[in-house]
Amino acid sequence: MRKRTFGDREIAIVDVDDASSGEHIIEFHDPAIGSAGAHLAVVIPEGGDWGDALVSVSPRVNEISAAFVTWSLETARAMAFPPATP
Repeated sequence: MRKRTFGDREIAIVDVDDASSGEHIIEFHDPAIGSAGAHLAVVIPEGGDWGDALVSVSPRVNEISAAFVTWSLETARAMAFPPATP
């Protein structure tokens, strides 16, 4: 598990490759939201690229700020598809 800062909060990020489905899953846990489990997850199917990625929001969460969603998606994309180094 990694932690990254969003605003004044430390967000826990779980980055896993699911061996059974082949999916790459990046989950975001925001302590300010409160409920247990991931609040937002980005799922990339096996062999997929960013255009194939799906976003899942926990049904236990009433709402998530647009800024947090944007930050989460940018973070997930950078983690899943890091820029190539020359």
